[in-house]
Amino acid sequence: MYDRIEEFLYNLLTGLKFIYRTFRRENIVNYIAKDSLTGNRTEELLVFANGPSLSDVLGEIESGKFAKKDSDIIMMNFTANSDDFYKLKPKYFCISDIMFYRMDKYREGKVRLLFDNLNSRVDWPLNVYFPYRWYKDKNYLKRFYNPYLNLVPFHTLEYRGFERFRFPLMIRNIGGSDFGTVLQNAINIGIILGYRKLYLYGADHTFFDGLTVDDNNQVCKITSHVYEEDGAAEPIYQYYSGEKLPYTMSFFLSEYARLFAGHEIMKKYADFAGAEIINMTKNSMIDSYRRGYSDGKTDL
Repeated sequence: MYDRIEEFLYNLLTGLKFIYRTFRRENIVNYIAKDSLTGNRTEELLVFANGPSLSDVLGEIESGKFAKKDSDIIMMNFTANSDDFYKLKPKYFCISDIMFYRMDKYREGKVRLLFDNLNSRVDWPLNVYFPYRWYKDKNYLKRFYNPYLNLVPFHTLEYRGFERFRFPLMIRNIGGSDFGTVLQNAINIGIILGYRKLYLYGADHTFFDGLTVDDNNQVCKITSHVYEEDGAAEPIYQYYSGEKLPYTMSFFLSEYARLFAGHEIMKKYADFAGAEIINMTKNSMIDSYRRGYSDGKTDL
């Protein structure tokens, strides 16, 4: 009995804290539903993440062998620095990593190139999604001056409180999906926009491949993205404070445990919304969604 009372009080207090933070830092406007330009929306949404396996999909598209080439696409992060982005002309583009707002000194060049490309190379209506807290900064909005860019903020504050309220709030974008990767935010955008089938490509999530600790107790790994060549195992860093700080193993594991737990939440969220997330990425480490491949054959 005391455990139930303690759980009730905990959920009550954390829920009240969430409400307070929502009204103090953000609001309850669903900008995704309100401001997105969807045009003639297709039934399916292709979610192109940045894992190395996306190169296979891009090759199929280039050769004309990709079956879903006419479906709406959402892409993310540094894909806007690639020529493929401007060939595919996705309908949606999402960024959520703090580096795209703060432009820390270690990655400023790549981030500035992204804004330059969006402003100079996009010649079709493109919905650009980013966190609401950035949207409140009018100086930040000045970085986007291409009239083809439709800026749409989304709320990222993770819901805390009674679990039965989580999904009714998320579908209204009150309470975010920022569980550790931009991919989850992209999925959330698709669900809120009403897509009922979301196909994930390039969602490798092979974060633990090549993970080692060197003789100096520095956590190292080989980092792989579709637009970057693999290299030797090197120390990895986190930039949450704006400074370059080395990962500890405990911090690395806790960060990615939260990310994978977030995918479990997104699966339940999709079920609540009447949508289905289908993972088309072979050898993906995500275990939350139905696989779109069986014995090497597409299973749709």
